[in-house]
Amino acid sequence: MGSSFKSIIGTVRRYFVVVIFPTTAIGLIYADYMHTRDWKKSQLQKEQQNAVTA
Repeated sequence: MGSSFKSIIGTVRRYFVVVIFPTTAIGLIYADYMHTRDWKKSQLQKEQQNAVTA
């Protein structure tokens, strides 16, 4: 059991960057997408309110 545990830990250490980098990149892209989507929605609402009041 000890050697298989060391093997798993070695594999995790070896591929840590390979797993963490894409995960972080996808997370940041998704966060930016959601922020941009919310910003565009608020801009559209502002434009609609300005059109109604004008």
